[in-house]
Amino acid sequence: MMKPKPTRLSVLLTVFLVTVAFAQREFRVESRPDGQRPENPGQQWALLVGIDRYDSERISPLRYCVADVSAFKQMLVDPAVGGFAPNQVYLMTNRDTGTTRPTNTNVIFRLKKIVEQVKPEDTFVFYFSGHGMTRDGKPFLLSVNADARDLDTLELSAIPVEKVKQILSSIKAHQTLFILDACRNDPSSGRGDEDNPLTQAFARGIQVRPKLRTAGLPSVTATLYACSLGERAYEWPEKQHGVFSYYLLEGLQGKAATPGGEVTVASLAEYTQQGVTQWAKENLSGGK
Repeated sequence: MMKPKPTRLSVLLTVFLVTVAFAQREFRVESRPDGQRPENPGQQWALLVGIDRYDSERISPLRYCVADVSAFKQMLVDPAVGGFAPNQVYLMTNRDTGTTRPTNTNVIFRLKKIVEQVKPEDTFVFYFSGHGMTRDGKPFLLSVNADARDLDTLELSAIPVEKVKQILSSIKAHQTLFILDACRNDPSSGRGDEDNPLTQAFARGIQVRPKLRTAGLPSVTATLYACSLGERAYEWPEKQHGVFSYYLLEGLQGKAATPGGEVTVASLAEYTQQGVTQWAKENLSGGK
């Protein structure tokens, strides 16, 4: 029996709240039906940040973060997949210069500007791929200019997760998707092969609950992590992508489509988790 051809990405139309952890050993999805859709589907916005190389020699380089977010952008602007307007998808990578270079101030400024433009019927996607770390219980996303010597330098140069949460908590979007791939390896120079597992403080810090914005229409939010608590994400040299991103992209291209032909967060999460789990069984010793 032939599967129906996937339609455009239905970002969050079938779930009210989803918190997903893509793990090697566990998978959790919490959801409630959302039977309401906006009469006006609204506009679609995205901010995609990918950082392979950092200004500081103290922070170890990564390989495929820029490739991951760049490919994700192509999926979003593809009329057959995401259908996002290209001028409303903002890509910031370490290869950029000027205002699109992902420094702490540039990322925070761009995030605030997008949030100010988003309307209640709109959709917003925020994807960060790079290093993240927790210092003295405070989680940070490492911007390209991050100085990780101590808590004080981090607060002045990196992106506090609490600041991101503060900005996003005021977003008016009906549908919001957060994707975080920030726990690949230890960002400290010379320790790049050591694990940098997702911590409770980091995961809890980014959980955003947008408020009710439209009469009778609940906000819909999902957060997708590249790994689960106590785990780390991995890169896949053969595919030139992170493992999580590779299966995420495959899912968006239609492999995660439901029987009705839509790629939803729930179906995308399930497909990606299955792929990551199988990859881990085949490539990690000890069944980790």
